[in-house]
Amino acid sequence: MFRRILFAALLLVAGCLAQAPAPLPPQLLQRVDHYVRQYIELSPQAKLTFGALHAADIPGYRALPVTIEDQGKTRTADFLVSADGARMIYVSRFDLSLDPYEEVVSKLDLRGRPTRGAGPGAPVTVVVFDDFQCPFCAQMHVVLNNLVMSEYRDRVRVVYKDFPVSAETHPWSVRAAEDANCLLAQKQEAYWTFADYVHTHLELMNQKYSAAKAAGSPLQPIDAVTTTLGTKMGLDAAALRACMAAPDRKAIDASLNQGRALGAGATPTTYINGERLEGAYSAAELRAALERALREARH
Repeated sequence: MFRRILFAALLLVAGCLAQAPAPLPPQLLQRVDHYVRQYIELSPQAKLTFGALHAADIPGYRALPVTIEDQGKTRTADFLVSADGARMIYVSRFDLSLDPYEEVVSKLDLRGRPTRGAGPGAPVTVVVFDDFQCPFCAQMHVVLNNLVMSEYRDRVRVVYKDFPVSAETHPWSVRAAEDANCLLAQKQEAYWTFADYVHTHLELMNQKYSAAKAAGSPLQPIDAVTTTLGTKMGLDAAALRACMAAPDRKAIDASLNQGRALGAGATPTTYINGERLEGAYSAAELRAALERALREARH
């Protein structure tokens, strides 16, 4: 009896091994590589690693795990390859037990950040991951804030988060975020005055930066704007100087990490009740997004 059971078990294992999908040939894997790169528009440095084929939910197809490493991010997705190796499809699965916008909102840390418009109980909250030296951020800042303050100030709250890009691309953006946060530490209105000025005088600030860089003090212009605003708004000058001398980079780094974790890949990245918008938008486009969010908030 024991021998018969053992023999049956061996047959079962052999059957399972026989049913395991054979690896795809190298030439077919190369075609998969090309299609994935073209479909997802990866950078030239992207690295693709293929896992073992396994059973798929769709009859006639096998799932091929593809791990993509690109620009510091790693993700794995299943691409479905037909049994005859003639077709490949990519299917996204969505968990309808969760609302993707609500999930984003639950992860946004807005503590201590500057706000404009309606209060914390507003039906719509707009969160902007902003870069002070970004020209698209400047466009978005003007359009968004004018629209909200003129038409939606009683229903929409605007919150800004730091998202300065690399120093190679925007060399004074981090310093501007540091200075803005030093102003915010004393008075929220000072932050918004700074943000309004820098975003509406971007070309002038870049010119002043270039001239100051040639003179050996590239960050002097942004610091000058900060100290001048501090004086005009009656801030504690000594406290402001101390903050600027030892700025809190941890808060900025935390904001950058949070934005990246939520999928922010461009500046500005804006979340309207969790819906992500990347880049600058026209007043008509923003109005449409705000109106939709307001309608959904009423239901």
